[in-house]
Amino acid sequence: MTNIVSLNTRMGLPRTLTADELVVLVRELMEQGGRMVAREHAYVRMEERDISMRQVRHVLLRGEVTRGPEWSEYQNWAFTMQADSAGQLISVGGAIDVDLMGQTVIVITVY
Repeated sequence: MTNIVSLNTRMGLPRTLTADELVVLVRELMEQGGRMVAREHAYVRMEERDISMRQVRHVLLRGEVTRGPEWSEYQNWAFTMQADSAGQLISVGGAIDVDLMGQTVIVITVY
């Protein structure tokens, strides 16, 4: 298994993170059993915009970073990724955070 946490970390997260490194980290987490949690706000936006969880996963696995990563006030790496999914351009606002299970992709909003 690949160790995706550098030795120089902030609360279990990499101290520095480039957009390219973020993409690798998100994809590794998604491929390791889907280490993803969606906030209630994301589900509301998905329903409003007729976006499925499958499309959100597609954006996280195949999308490009359009904002971030930025170290946020919540002590995590915030970002936005975007991709075309089923003919629809979808953006996912998320964060890389640490919980009891380790690093997790949090889906905050979808548009």
